Amino acid sequence: MKITLEPTPLILQVNGTECRQWIGTSDNGAQVVAFVCAIGVPENAPREQHEQFQRELRETVPTLGRSALLVFDDDERPKN
Repeated sequence: MKITLEPTPLILQVNGTECRQWIGTSDNGAQVVAFVCAIGVPENAPREQHEQFQRELRETVPTLGRSALLVFDDDERPKN
């Protein structure tokens, strides 16, 4: 199964974690809703990919204020 998602401005608590609601469709055309608490490129990806992904995400996600963006710069990522 493949799913194409787009972010929405809605932030919800899901099992105690803030998540952005993303909506989209499956490869068979079914409408889907996903709640995403984190998204990014693998840590070992080239720095250019990290920067491009962050730039595209910031341009795509509506600017609602820093806390609502749920976007972390590389030096701000939550540590395991």
